[in-house]
Amino acid sequence: MMNAYTRVMEFVIDGKVVRDYSWTILADDKEAKTEVTIDGCGKTFDSLWEYCSQPYKCLNVPCNRWESALWSKKRRIEFFPNIKTWIDNGTEREWEVRYIDVLDTISMDALLQKDADKVIQYFKDRGLTACPLMK
Repeated sequence: MMNAYTRVMEFVIDGKVVRDYSWTILADDKEAKTEVTIDGCGKTFDSLWEYCSQPYKCLNVPCNRWESALWSKKRRIEFFPNIKTWIDNGTEREWEVRYIDVLDTISMDALLQKDADKVIQYFKDRGLTACPLMK
């Protein structure tokens, strides 16, 4: 059955949530991530650098990456909206990106912004169909 979920993404460094973000999705019960799902994790700056360099991953973890700057020749990553910086100095820090979907409700306006096929399935699962008007 197609349901509305709030997908919560958390980016965690050293056990502290650096960035959390949520958005509403339509997903089949089988597709929903109802338990915590780890999308990426590691302990080194290089593993985080590689994760953030992949297409579409930086959309999940909004950040700026620099390989050098005027005042430092080290690589660094700055995370938003609260500016937190990880400078590559050789130390290991644990990081992970995790997701969970929470069953939620959705407004009609938000529903009409979603993928048409999923919206149609959402209505069908609830027994809502349109019938043509007779003249």
